Amino acid sequence: MNPFAGKRVAGIGRPAARQETPPVRPRRGQRLGYLVANGQTAPVPCIVRDLQPGLATLLVGGWLGIPERFSLHVEPDRVRLDCVIAERRGNAVTVRFKSATAVAQ
Repeated sequence: MNPFAGKRVAGIGRPAARQETPPVRPRRGQRLGYLVANGQTAPVPCIVRDLQPGLATLLVGGWLGIPERFSLHVEPDRVRLDCVIAERRGNAVTVRFKSATAVAQ
């Protein structure tokens, strides 16, 4: 006797209808980034939050000497953004982008 007879079960029978994906929106998830200042040899890790077309919020733990201008390398997106600090709040820094470049793989 078939326990699924007459019942609709996901993955069995007709494939589920695909939902349309929404248009690309600003990314609000967290991703790993690295701050690289001019003349600096070691990048400083940070968490990139609220990545939007013109700005982002960065969480930087324990690094007090954040320069006014630096490059931000966003790891999963493989992009480099030249940044200028717009606002500082504790360990959170809001930055504006001067330019963006894709990093070659």
